[in-house]
Amino acid sequence: MINPVSLCLALAALLTGICASASIAALVRFAGWRVPANEGAGFQRFSATDWLTAMVTGPNFLFRAAWEARREGEIAPGLFALVTIVAGGWAGLLGLVLLQFAYYAGVLAA
Repeated sequence: MINPVSLCLALAALLTGICASASIAALVRFAGWRVPANEGAGFQRFSATDWLTAMVTGPNFLFRAAWEARREGEIAPGLFALVTIVAGGWAGLLGLVLLQFAYYAGVLAA
């Protein structure tokens, strides 16, 4: 039997993750943040802000890169579906973490 409360919680977590990823991605791109490039000799270390930004904006960037690759015919539809599922799962987990933070901060009432 399907539990409607659990289904609504999963949908809320997914939507929270998608909205947070898209809005933070728009903010950091507007602020001028770029993905650190490893060009030239040696490995450049990433800062903690780069890691945190990539972790939060990752679902949005992953889906956008897959969408562009699919439009240009670089990836097959099956791979695009797989990347979409992975980005959706990542966004769902991100949304669940953000909802937990909001609950523990007292923003959300149980």
